[in-house]
Amino acid sequence: MKTNFYTYGQSLIGIIIVFVMVGLISGGLYYYLSKQIPEVPEIVEKPVEEVVKPEEEIAPPEEELPEEEVAPKEEVIPPKEEAPSEEEKPKVTCQNECSQTGLKRCSNNGYQICGNYDIDICLEWSSITNCPANTICQNGICVQQKCTDGTPYSQCSTNKPKYCDNGNLFDKCSTCGCPLNQYCDESSGLCKISEKLDMLIFVSPQYANDTQIKQAINEYIEAVKNDIGWETKIIAITADINDFREIDEIIEDYYSKSGGRLKASIMVGEDMDTALTADLFSEAFSAAESPSTAPWSTTGGENLTGLYIPGEEDTYTIDLYEGGDLVSSHKQMINIAISLIYPTHSLSYQTKSSQIISVFDKFSENRARLYPRDMRVFVQDQRITEDPKLYEIYQTLKNYGDLLYKEGATQLEINESLTKSYRMYSISGHSMPGYTGLGVDSGFSTDYLNELNTPLFTAAGCYTAGWYTNPNQSMDNNILDFSIDKPWYGSKIFVNPNIRAMILGFPDDPADPGNYNFIMNAVPELNAGKTLAESIINHYYFGNDLILYGDPTFHYNF
Repeated sequence: MKTNFYTYGQSLIGIIIVFVMVGLISGGLYYYLSKQIPEVPEIVEKPVEEVVKPEEEIAPPEEELPEEEVAPKEEVIPPKEEAPSEEEKPKVTCQNECSQTGLKRCSNNGYQICGNYDIDICLEWSSITNCPANTICQNGICVQQKCTDGTPYSQCSTNKPKYCDNGNLFDKCSTCGCPLNQYCDESSGLCKISEKLDMLIFVSPQYANDTQIKQAINEYIEAVKNDIGWETKIIAITADINDFREIDEIIEDYYSKSGGRLKASIMVGEDMDTALTADLFSEAFSAAESPSTAPWSTTGGENLTGLYIPGEEDTYTIDLYEGGDLVSSHKQMINIAISLIYPTHSLSYQTKSSQIISVFDKFSENRARLYPRDMRVFVQDQRITEDPKLYEIYQTLKNYGDLLYKEGATQLEINESLTKSYRMYSISGHSMPGYTGLGVDSGFSTDYLNELNTPLFTAAGCYTAGWYTNPNQSMDNNILDFSIDKPWYGSKIFVNPNIRAMILGFPDDPADPGNYNFIMNAVPELNAGKTLAESIINHYYFGNDLILYGDPTFHYNF
């Protein structure tokens, strides 16, 4: 019995010990869990603005959290490699300077455009874009400044000669021009009623007081007016203004006063100061002179002539004269047809005066005369060989009449041609003022012009437009020396009863493919009924390739 009691007591003590141990373990576990449970919500309670993806708001179950995540809160920071995307990054704090992209505003007479021009996400104004000259900024747009009539600043009004200057309109005809039939008075800037002038006749100092010459000129003026309605004015040149530059200013002034109506100018008297063509052949032809009418035929300004720049048809530079000598000759627009009525200087005054009177009488008469269709052309074969373009140029005459064309004519053929009448008679060859070679042993002498029956004669070749002078005079004196009593083409306008006009120099100039010559430019218009002057002007020519002797009002009747 004792033994069983003892054994029972040991079993009871063991049970008690088990309960005590279970209690201790349970209490400890309870204590441990009570300490851990409050920390779990702090891990999942993230700020609302930082949560982007809804699925990430659900925390994983406790049992799936790794042990290292059950750590103090300062250590629960997401690794860098798991950083949120750009959409999740906190926005940089900034403020819009303007409200809408593309919005404009004015600033210091320029404008700015609203947009995002830096690294933040806010809108700001761009740098200033300056408005062009003569514009102002209005509502973010550069607006042309205008005068009261709507003319933009620094421009001419449609109401000539008004000019818009900083909001004010004033007369400036030198820049804006004038209405039709008015001319510009540059001293006042005003436009004035144009003088109805089609032609000027200048009389040199030697003949200015000759009443018989004046009478013959007045009769010619009346005949021209009755025939074609032209208005003409006589201008006497005195010794103090007998300079080709001064005369050029007078011509240009009247050209302006006529509103560009002026078409021709006749220069009467060989003592008229005239520009000299460049002495390109002074050593070879020391006794020959040739005039230049380039300063008078253009309206480019005193002492000047417009120059053509190859390849730039609408661009012109200016060439100066050195003394009386034209430095160089280039293509230029002829605005006024200049005619020379220059008797041979060495003749007596009475002879020269009679010649001037007779030539104006000839110009006044037979203005309604009809002419045949035949057009005679003699060309030296050597010239054709040197430049085949000559043939093509003369062949265009077939369009206006019956062309009688011959290269390398014999002397007999030349002589026989003098017995017939023609609408036009042309020669082309190597020349001097009084002779042109046309064949191996043949040529055309100025003496043949005494009776040639044609109203229009042309001669192409060196010095055909000039005359002989005293061989003791220097060709390099920069003045046009006077002519002597030795036959030259231009002097025959006074003795031939039929020839109304001569075109001398290079009326067939083939040097340029642009057809800047008398045959190509003027002949078509002349045969269409225009006057000689009207056919010549408003075309381009080499400056001294076209010298006219005779009546610029000549025209064909059909």
